Parts: sequence; C-alpha cells; structure tokens
Amino acid sequence: MTHKQPWEGLPQPAFPPLFISPFMYTLEQLKSRHSVRSYTDEPLSGSEANALRAAISEINSYLPGTRFQLVTGDDTPFRGRFGSYGIFRNVRNYIAAVMDTAVVNALETAGYAGQKVVMAATVHGLGTCFIGGTFSVQNLPIQTRAGEKPVFIIAVGHSSDANGKRLGDKLIRSFSHRRKMTAVDFFDTAKSGMSFEEATKVCPQLAAGLEAIACAPSAMNKRPVRIRVDADGTYHAFVPNMSGFTPVDLGIAKFNFEQVVPGEWERGNDAPFLTF
Repeated sequence: MTHKQPWEGLPQPAFPPLFISPFMYTLEQLKSRHSVRSYTDEPLSGSEANALRAAISEINSYLPGTRFQLVTGDDTPFRGRFGSYGIFRNVRNYIAAVMDTAVVNALETAGYAGQKVVMAATVHGLGTCFIGGTFSVQNLPIQTRAGEKPVFIIAVGHSSDANGKRLGDKLIRSFSHRRKMTAVDFFDTAKSGMSFEEATKVCPQLAAGLEAIACAPSAMNKRPVRIRVDADGTYHAFVPNMSGFTPVDLGIAKFNFEQVVPGEWERGNDAPFLTF
C-alpha cells in the first residue's frame, strides 16, 4: 500500500518539509549575528570550512534553483574601484549565492538560504555580511550554468577589531539614517485590522516572531518586511514591492521567523504561514 506524505495535497510550502528544522537557532543566537565588514588575515579552519560546506550542501540539495558555492583564500572580487571605497577590508572568503533565476521566487529563496548559511557561520564564531553590489561579478571564480547567476555574495571570516569603526561602516550608517525600530514596528495593524495587543491574544508567538525579524539583516538597513495577521490567526509576510533586493530581505526574514515559531512559510509576497 502506498502511504501519502502528510504534506501532500497542501499548498506549495516555501521550502521542502525535509529541509525544515524548527527551532534550529534560538532568538539569542539570531540576535548575536551582526554585519562584519572588516576581517583579519586568519584563514578559516578546517572545521569552520566544513561547517559552511555542510550548510551549503543541505541548501543545494533541497532548495529549488540553488547552487551556492564557498570560495576561500580569494580577494579578487574586491579589488579595484570598489576596494578603494573602504567598505570592506580583508574579505578573502565568501559564499556565492548562485541561483537559477528562472525559478519562481528565486531571490526570496536565495535570501532564505543565505541566512541559513549566515547562522551556521555565526554559531561557529565567524563574522558575515551580505553583499549585493560592491564586488566584481566578472572576477568570481565560480561555476555557473545557463540561466544561473550570483545574486549576491556573503563575506565570511574572523572579525577584525576595526569592525564598526572604519569608513565603510560609517558610510552604511549614513546611507540608512533610519530611526531605531522595535519588534512592534514590523507588525502592520492596518492590514491586520487589529492592534498588536489584540493580535498577540490570537497569536501568542507573534512577539517572538517579530523580534526574530527585527534582528534580521536587510539591504541598506531598509528593513521592509512586515507581518499581518488574519482574524483566524494566520500570519502573512509581505514587502511593499518585489523590486531590487526586497525579495532577498523577505526570504531572510522568513527564515528568522521560522526559527522561533513552529511552522513554514509558503513562497511569495504576502504568502501565509503554515503552522505545525
């Protein structure tokens, strides 16, 4: 007799059930991650590189369109005019987020997958930073097939004491110039038709999910992802539009949310959250 899997017949989830590991990271671990733009010359150890490769292997095995690749001991993408801006220093290891861009919601999937690798690096004491434009794509020593391209890279390595004090960090802060946001700011009361306090009565885990989103990295610190809640308690994650890197931000935020709230997201903007 053929037994149906428990998820068969359900709407397409954001990521295959075999890939999902609820509560993989704690809220404290998510909060411990911060963007690192200055690195030491210390190479990745064998165990550190293997941990990254294991995370990448899982991503490439289960997430549609992904072919992430770890590159170590190479700084060629950061030479030339971008290097002179002082945004990054000593980036010699990175993960190239190679995606088949024909896959539906490819950028969202890339963001979700990228944050998974970032957290694997974080718990091993490594610094990371998503990089969307300040590198030379032509100089990436990676393999791509027809229809594939690196949509971003993730710098990874040992954080320098100079991190946060250099010109690049000051530039990023000056670009963002945004008020400090709290977890509640990521909840949309208008689209939910209820206040945050009312929503937490319907969804007791909402506050933890919003805290997880609040500490997620975002392109230029724009932090566009918002959560709304239906009257029946169904969560929806959305961004104002799906242009630029906002789909990447959406995927990153969805990953963080899943770590503290049991369930999985469907793919797409304003897609629902399927609770376990």
